[in-house]
Amino acid sequence: MSAEGRLDTTAVSHSWNWTEHVPLLIGAGSSLVVVLRVLAIANFDLQTAYAILKAAGTTTVIIGTLFSTIGMSAMLIVLNLIALWARSRLSGTHFNNAYLYGSVGVAIFLLTLTAPLFTIVLLSLTAPLSYLAKTIGSKTASRKARKLGFELARSATTSGNKTLDDLKRQYDKWVAEEKSKAAKGTSTMLKASLAFSAIMTALATTNTRPWMPLETISVRSAIYTGYVLDVNDSTMTLLREHPRRIDYINVKDQPIARQICMKPDHSRFSFAEKPLAAVILRLNPKYPRCPLMKQIASPVSAPRISSIAVITPQDISRHATTWSAEKSRDARTRWH
Repeated sequence: MSAEGRLDTTAVSHSWNWTEHVPLLIGAGSSLVVVLRVLAIANFDLQTAYAILKAAGTTTVIIGTLFSTIGMSAMLIVLNLIALWARSRLSGTHFNNAYLYGSVGVAIFLLTLTAPLFTIVLLSLTAPLSYLAKTIGSKTASRKARKLGFELARSATTSGNKTLDDLKRQYDKWVAEEKSKAAKGTSTMLKASLAFSAIMTALATTNTRPWMPLETISVRSAIYTGYVLDVNDSTMTLLREHPRRIDYINVKDQPIARQICMKPDHSRFSFAEKPLAAVILRLNPKYPRCPLMKQIASPVSAPRISSIAVITPQDISRHATTWSAEKSRDARTRWH
């Protein structure tokens, strides 16, 4: 307390320094990302989220979340590192150039390998626009500097020291203003880049698509479509695609066929969901489409298969065809 009886807030305002708690902040942020990711996959149903954690395990969930957000998280970290390095080693125009070119290079490299194609435009917009504004501003500044230089040279021969001192003060003021503009421009670009990265990280975190592949599973006389969380000698833990829920399937002494598949509407916007490298080099394999979403709601009845038979992906397709035929026959029967 001060002599006047008022609370002295000076010590309190300087007691919290976020730079001293970086590990704590990173840990809290990472935990929040993992929790949000699991909740999003579970369609924000707590029971389903608990079951996912129990079946998949904390380590698997963390690694899966890391893979889902690695591009944006790396962008966020590297942009900060470039800014800190450039600010500590360089100054003025050199710092601006290093940050501008560095951020563009890092954005293109990371997004080419990890992020969907459309985010390249989103995250890279700030650097080219800032560079264009800086180029236009530098040309204007150069013309102004030449004009002032000519006036200084002319005044040195035709005027007294008073006019020369006035021009010098004007020139120094202009230099200070240009430095301030450059610092503000770089700071604005840094904030915009970090904001874009944070937004895209949040979008990747809350994406409802799990890190596991979507599969069609045939177990004796039933077909399921979903994500396999865990499987042992007796039970398979399956997260269904629709409705998003957990099923425990008895697989003891039963033949199982598993086939990775794509959603029926996957090919419509597949170019926007793939990394740029996969689009250019066509690295992604072509998986068959999953059965219609109507089949996912309940196991599909199919002809009984001998326990010694080996079920293949062709069997799954045949079962799906049989299911469609049965549904059509039932519909015709009800109509008549």
